[in-house]
Amino acid sequence: MRGKMKFFLSFVFLVSFIGCEKDPYPENGGVRDEPRGEQREVPPTLSLTNEKTYEFDEGKKRSIKIGVFAQPPGKPDLVVKNLPEGAEFDPETFTINWTPGPFQGNDISDPTKKTRVYTIELLLRNTLDVDGETRTANVSFIVNDVPRNFDIDGRDTDSVREGSKLEYFFDIDNIDYPQGPFAVNTADLPPNTKLEKVNETRYKLVFEPDYHHVKINQVNEVEYAAKISVYNPANHLTEKTVDITVRDVRRNVKVVPPPAMEQGLDTTFQVSAYDENGEIAPDIRLVSSVPEFGEWSSEIVKDEVNNSSVLNVTWSDIPPNYNGQNIPFEFEACVLSSRFSRRNCNRARTTLKIRVKERKPPYFNRTAWEAGEVKFLKHNESKTFYISAFDGDNRVELDGLKVVPQEMQKFVTWRNGRVTVKCDEPGLKQFSIVANSEYNMSTAESFVFEVFSENRSEIIYFTDSTRVDEVKFFQQNLSNVELMNPAIQLLSDRTLAGRETLVLGTSALMDTHFEKEIIRGLFSVKNVIIATPMFENLPKDFKTMIEDELKIRVVGRYSELPTQADLSNLSFVARPDFSAAQGVINLKGTSTRGISDNPVFFHESVRADRCDDVLEVEDNISTPKASYSIGIICTMPNGGRLALLGTEFADIKGVGADENIASRWFNDMLNKRTNR
Repeated sequence: MRGKMKFFLSFVFLVSFIGCEKDPYPENGGVRDEPRGEQREVPPTLSLTNEKTYEFDEGKKRSIKIGVFAQPPGKPDLVVKNLPEGAEFDPETFTINWTPGPFQGNDISDPTKKTRVYTIELLLRNTLDVDGETRTANVSFIVNDVPRNFDIDGRDTDSVREGSKLEYFFDIDNIDYPQGPFAVNTADLPPNTKLEKVNETRYKLVFEPDYHHVKINQVNEVEYAAKISVYNPANHLTEKTVDITVRDVRRNVKVVPPPAMEQGLDTTFQVSAYDENGEIAPDIRLVSSVPEFGEWSSEIVKDEVNNSSVLNVTWSDIPPNYNGQNIPFEFEACVLSSRFSRRNCNRARTTLKIRVKERKPPYFNRTAWEAGEVKFLKHNESKTFYISAFDGDNRVELDGLKVVPQEMQKFVTWRNGRVTVKCDEPGLKQFSIVANSEYNMSTAESFVFEVFSENRSEIIYFTDSTRVDEVKFFQQNLSNVELMNPAIQLLSDRTLAGRETLVLGTSALMDTHFEKEIIRGLFSVKNVIIATPMFENLPKDFKTMIEDELKIRVVGRYSELPTQADLSNLSFVARPDFSAAQGVINLKGTSTRGISDNPVFFHESVRADRCDDVLEVEDNISTPKASYSIGIICTMPNGGRLALLGTEFADIKGVGADENIASRWFNDMLNKRTNR
């Protein structure tokens, strides 16, 4: 009995303990609050696992495995829509395989874009419930453009001798765009090298150095690291550097003595010499014996700029017993040899006939063509000079002067005190004019001229760089413009001879060290074209002429105008007789950094008889609307043309049919009449 009671008490205690833990009688309205047990996750019946984007490279295979699940006993049924061309889907392994083709990384409408996006659609179903639950996803395939085999095929080095012609051919090999079209640019070429298109994939560089190209007193050979850059339609770039060497050709010195002379007991004559290499003023000396009788003296005058020399010879007090004798003289002139010594020599002879007649020999008036001076002529150009001779005794002007040698008479004529020269054969030419007095006393004077080749440009463009956009514009659009760098090219009479027009742009006016060269160029040509916002940097004398003679004033730079329009929104308006544009022509403002985005504008000149406003830009955004003069042409006091453009021609932006509008306006500004 005691044992049963003990068991019962233990049971009651246990029940009480459990009841306190579970609170069998809650006080919240009798509702028992039991905590929810952990919920078991139910697996999905369908699932689709993939990335949102996948990247591909042209020509490189990639496999994409799509993660799929369908609740058994069904199987995943995956459908892929809008696969790009060439892509394949394996429904057994749920794998997409694709090797993008060579053009699938470019936008067909815009090949300059470097990527292209293809969007595919994934659709997943259960094979046992194809009309039931589905899973869908859009996936982007991004294809990166990978250029293929884009090369310039041509020799790495080439050379040319002075006086010869170099034709350097190169081919463009591009599998992606086998026929282009290609944009070909060049830099650091020898001066006046021309780029010519043979066909869509073949080009050539043409270069003809004259005999003045290599200065052996400065360098034995002239080397250029010419750079060729080619862009295909996708704007991919390939480049090639070609080392071009110009080799020296030693030319002889030209010695010009007078022809046979007949004079009395006092005589004077001149011997001229010219360095055909264009390097130094030649040395001239008498190599035959100096006469042992009479007073003999000689003096050499050198012109280092034009590389010529004149030896003035005086022989007086000749004894009368030498009357009737013929005295030969031989002279030698020397210039630099290939070893830098003055041993490149040439000789020439003349004869003096001594005739005592108590008469003086004729004398010449040749101030229009001084002794030792070289005249320069364009191909087949006719020039006339006043050359006369007078009797030494009575100073009467002589007639019947004769041109010798005979073969030069087809190029040179003398008539009524005028010498007319016209020649179509390039090179240095020499002739003499012989005057005979009434008493058969004779005097001869020698003359030298040079004829330039037919393709020598009449338009020169001053620049110190060949890489800036304004220079590239002239190289690519105006083949008749010759680039000239005053920093390294001597502006001699020969350099500037035959030039009609000088073009000044930003690159030349930015460097104040060129001012002397610019002034010489400005006053050596007939026509001047100034195309730059840097009008204020013009040499003072020329700028004063523009302001005082032509009454042209600057309104201001673009940044100083009361306009709200962006530069790119200003549009050109040309004079009606100028080349018409098909569309709107704007300003790019990008050719020269920090300069081109701030063009200069002018007041219309009050000299309506000499100047005309031919190009304006319109501001249609500001209120009220306004227009500003940016292009003016004038007739200068010398009768030549002055064209002012407040920007660079390379900054005139035309597209499509107007792509060459800048070059057409250049020619209009040079050739159209000042006043309509």
